[in-house]
Amino acid sequence: MKLTEIFNRAKEKPQLDEKDAQVARLAANVVKTLERYKAENRLIFELNEYINSEEFLSLVKEYDVPAAIRIFEAEKRLEKAHEEGRLSAVEEIYRRKEFPRAMKTGKPQSVHVDFSKISKEEFERIKKQLENG
Repeated sequence: MKLTEIFNRAKEKPQLDEKDAQVARLAANVVKTLERYKAENRLIFELNEYINSEEFLSLVKEYDVPAAIRIFEAEKRLEKAHEEGRLSAVEEIYRRKEFPRAMKTGKPQSVHVDFSKISKEEFERIKKQLENG
C-alpha cells in the first residue's frame, strides 16, 4: 500500500483503534517532514517519488523519517551510479571496438614470403638483409 493511500485513508476514516491512529500519525509525520525538507531544499527527488515508493514506505516503518529519507536517497543514487557506470562501460567497449587491432596481440607476426613468386633482385635483397641482421 502506498504512503498516499495510507495517509488519505487515515484522514477519511474515523479513528477506531490504536493501529489506525499509529498509521495516521506516521503518515502525518512523513508528510510533514517531507514538506519541511522540500521547503528547505533538502530533498534530492520530487515529493511524489518518495510518497509513491514502496521502498520508502518500508524504510519509514523501520527507521525514523529523516533517516529513511537519507537511506532512500542514498539507495537511489547508488542505483543511478550503477546504471551510469554500466552504460559508460558499454559505451567504452563500443568505442574500443572502433580501433584497429593486430591479428595476434602480444606475439610477433611472422612474415611469410613465397620465394617462388619473387624476383631475383628481391630474393638477393632479402638474403643480404638476413645475413647482415
